[in-house]
Amino acid sequence: MRVAAWIPDIDENLERWEELEQIAVQWIEEQAAADGVTPVVFYNAAKAHGGPGPVHRLASRYRFSYPLDRNRPRGAVVAFHPDARSLRQATDLARGSALVVLESAMTPLAGWAAGTRAVDLSGVYPQVPALDPEAQKALDRAVFFGGHNNWTGSHEREHARKALDAVLRGGLIDVDTAVGYALAHAGVSEVGAKNLRGSLERKRR
Repeated sequence: MRVAAWIPDIDENLERWEELEQIAVQWIEEQAAADGVTPVVFYNAAKAHGGPGPVHRLASRYRFSYPLDRNRPRGAVVAFHPDARSLRQATDLARGSALVVLESAMTPLAGWAAGTRAVDLSGVYPQVPALDPEAQKALDRAVFFGGHNNWTGSHEREHARKALDAVLRGGLIDVDTAVGYALAHAGVSEVGAKNLRGSLERKRR
């Protein structure tokens, strides 16, 4: 992925969401033109396509895809309220081009934005999100040790718990941020995100 952007799902953005969708659409069309590719909207399901709004109109003008789509077109991608699975697949489709994510409260992505150095197109966060250096080191230890196999083994899950325990207890990050940061890395799938979350939440109980 050459460049990433996002629109956070926060209170300041709710009243101007259609305007922000249009900003995201304009941004992705510009990125697509620069790369010589087609814009693609990625949904969590095929039935999510349709209705009013700039993103849905973009999908109708060009292409849209979803997790069970057998013919997934590559291009510059708008991920519309993605869950972990859709975010991973949208990122794969945007390889070599651009991805803009319209965040959903169901899948917080501040950690993903920090990991990809995504630009906030809403302007609420004028600087690219940055993690506390100690938290980033701990996250990198957890991701690079166990992320390659999605924390499927008990040894990898225990390593992640130990690596992140201090920064979680110290309030430098929360579990949502840790999982989002993991999803910014190519080897981590939605299964890995689920395993990491389950492991860290079990530690917190």
